[in-house]
Amino acid sequence: AIKISSVSDESVSLYDTHDPCAVGEDTEYLLEVTNNNLNEITNAVVIYEITDEMRPISGAGPTISAIKRNQVIFEPISVFFPGVKLIYKVKFRAIQKGNSQCAVFIKYDQCAKALIIGQEGTSVYETSDSK
Repeated sequence: AIKISSVSDESVSLYDTHDPCAVGEDTEYLLEVTNNNLNEITNAVVIYEITDEMRPISGAGPTISAIKRNQVIFEPISVFFPGVKLIYKVKFRAIQKGNSQCAVFIKYDQCAKALIIGQEGTSVYETSDSK
């Protein structure tokens, strides 16, 4: 599934690579965000947040990531220039049956609060092996 939105003037594509997903399996959420503003964005921080059906495993992107409970937080991009596309990839493991929701936020100097830039759901099911 793919969700595309536009916030401020950033183009966003967010999708998961494995849906539905069995308990014990991994999926990745891929994010592509392009700065369509006329000016640069400074100190842009991307944050993935997941519901209880999944746990973060790892994050890869243009900066280092840290896992904090149900979040993956990337260190700031000092300058996000107009026309540049950033790509982030976060791996999650399914740990319980349900409908997991991943929300991605961005915050930066030119905006007073964190903005949600994408949401994606993943169905998690149990198999006889995962019970």
